[in-house]
Amino acid sequence: MNSKPKPRRESPLILFRFVLAVGIAVALTPLAARADVTLGIGGAPGFGKYRDIDGSAAHGGRPAPIVDLDVRAGLLELHGESIPYQATPYYGDPFNPSTARLSTYAATLRAYDRGTRLAFGIGYGAILVTTYRNEPAGTLASEARGVRLELHHRTPISAHTTFELSLGSEPDLHGAIRTTLGIEGAAVLTDTIAGARFDASALAVVGATRSLSFAYGVRYANTTLRFARSNALVVRDAEILPFAEVRVHL
Repeated sequence: MNSKPKPRRESPLILFRFVLAVGIAVALTPLAARADVTLGIGGAPGFGKYRDIDGSAAHGGRPAPIVDLDVRAGLLELHGESIPYQATPYYGDPFNPSTARLSTYAATLRAYDRGTRLAFGIGYGAILVTTYRNEPAGTLASEARGVRLELHHRTPISAHTTFELSLGSEPDLHGAIRTTLGIEGAAVLTDTIAGARFDASALAVVGATRSLSFAYGVRYANTTLRFARSNALVVRDAEILPFAEVRVHL
C-alpha cells in the first residue's frame, strides 16, 4: 500500500544550532561584557519563480520565517542566518500536483576593516529542497553544501539607524538528490548534484531601545542545482523577499 514517506531529517540544521548555541553561551558568560550578541526573528513574503524536475510555480508572496544571529567581539563577528521553512504552491500536473519545501542555512565568520566598516566573510552554507509527489507517493530530496564567501558593509546614517548591505555566495555547492517511493521495501535512488547560490540584501536597522531594534529591508536569492553527470536541471529558484525583523540584543 502506498503511503507518503516521512521527510528526511535536515542535518544542516545542526550547523545553525551550533551557531545559536555559541551565541547563547557567549551571552551567559563573562565574555558577554566584550561581545555584542544579537538575535533576529522575522518574516518575509517571497516573490519569484521556483522550478524543478516536476514543473514550476510562482512563490506568490507566501510568507517564510527568517532567523539571524550575530556574535561580535571587536573586529570579528560570527554570523548565522536561516530561512528554515519555505513552501511553494502546488504545481506540475493539475491532476497529480507536487509541492516543494526549501530550507537554507549559513554560518560565516566576518572580519571588519577598522576604517571602512567593510567586512570580509568566509563560512559554510547549505540548501535543502524536498519535492513531495502525491501519486505515486514519494519525495525527491536535494541537499547541497559548500563554502560561503561574503562581503558585508555597515554605515551609520543617524544616531539610531544603521544601513547594512550584504553580498554572499556559495559558488561551488555539492551534494546529492535522493528519490524515495512511498512503497514499503522500495530502494532509495541517489545521484550527485552540483550548483551555486548567490544572495544579496539591503536593510536599515532602527534602534528602539538599548536591547531592542527593528530591521527592514529586502533580500534577493538565486539558486541553481544540476545533476553532476548530465548537467540536467534539478532545482532553480530565484526570488525577492521584502522582510522585517525584530532584533534582541542579549
